[in-house]
Amino acid sequence: MHQRRRLLLLVDHEVSRAERLARRLAHMDYDVHLADNGAMGLLKAHEMHPDVVITTGEMPILDGYQMLEALRSKQQTSDIPVLILTDGNRQEDEARAWQVGADLCIPLNQGEADVLATLHRALSSIRHTKELNTTLALVS
Repeated sequence: MHQRRRLLLLVDHEVSRAERLARRLAHMDYDVHLADNGAMGLLKAHEMHPDVVITTGEMPILDGYQMLEALRSKQQTSDIPVLILTDGNRQEDEARAWQVGADLCIPLNQGEADVLATLHRALSSIRHTKELNTTLALVS
């Protein structure tokens, strides 16, 4: 039986980084959709209800923290796991991410290979948790 590809929304205003990450994440069996600011990310999240959202904190129009607050405030999107890529040099970015409900903060200053390894572990954990919850719902 073939599993459906998971939907992943990647919100980042730095287009070249977003495209590099999208290519790598697609190899992890995700159907990656891009948005270049928090407002567009919020709109796409409501339209597609992705399995997970990855966003940077600082962005134009609506930043990742504001987008996350808006996602958490609506019942239809409050359960979407959100991973925030933070500027690892600023502790206040990480504190703000946790405060608004991030599921995981990943500092961007650790290098792209380490960021991807952390994303891989986090996404695998999210996928297994969702599969377990689905199985438990079927047997109860």
